[in-house]
Amino acid sequence: MKKIILTVLLFAISTLSGHINAATQDTGNINRLFVDGGGSVGITLNSGYPNSKNAGECPGSNGFAGVSGSAPDILRSTLLAAKAADQSITVIISGCLGGWYKINEVYVN
Repeated sequence: MKKIILTVLLFAISTLSGHINAATQDTGNINRLFVDGGGSVGITLNSGYPNSKNAGECPGSNGFAGVSGSAPDILRSTLLAAKAADQSITVIISGCLGGWYKINEVYVN
């Protein structure tokens, strides 16, 4: 009986951690770039975020992805450079940040 309970618990934990750590990625060019004095940065991609939307990452999203508060300077600089160069980027998203998809990583392609 203990083995069955332990197996069920391990399966439940591994399934739950898979959902918690799940992330999606979407690729496109930056259509709009938002920055504020508090350090928040947000973007929209010309292709939208179809993979993140289909995965249900942020059901109430307003179409922006970003980081609120004191976003690292390197992230702001990377997004600004990609926008200025009209360079394609890949955004790794995990969950919501208010009405935005939450950016975890950005790759310049």
